[in-house]
Amino acid sequence: IRHFHKKYAIRVMDQSTHPRYAEEARQCLGHDRVLCGALDYAWCTNADLVVFSPGFSVLNPFYQALQKTQIPLKSDVDLFFENVAKPVIGVTGTNGKSTLATLLAHVARAVGEQVFVGGNLGTPCLDGLAKPASLNVLELSSFQLAHS
Repeated sequence: IRHFHKKYAIRVMDQSTHPRYAEEARQCLGHDRVLCGALDYAWCTNADLVVFSPGFSVLNPFYQALQKTQIPLKSDVDLFFENVAKPVIGVTGTNGKSTLATLLAHVARAVGEQVFVGGNLGTPCLDGLAKPASLNVLELSSFQLAHS
């Protein structure tokens, strides 16, 4: 929302009744553009793009129903890669992702790179689009990559 609301007409849907960002989203987009407590297939049928949170399972019937449409389905990671201008190192795997991503960022900073570190490591990857980094290091979980 923070990164694209000025460029695109965005609607937000969350099956949680009171997601932590709901009030901020309503203030930014308007109350009629934020739906909480339900997933509404009709809300998506005229969308140009649907972006799913990494925690939303690709096995969910709602996701699978949308896969059968012509609507592109993406994740925040997809949007990051489509909009980032500087090199990215993505760290995946079962164990050691945080340690390796932190170590890579430390080494890169030691040689003078301005590094954005994010993804599953804590800072959402899209926040990196607003950072003046010469290198991006992302820890990417299997959940984040499932939509990609």
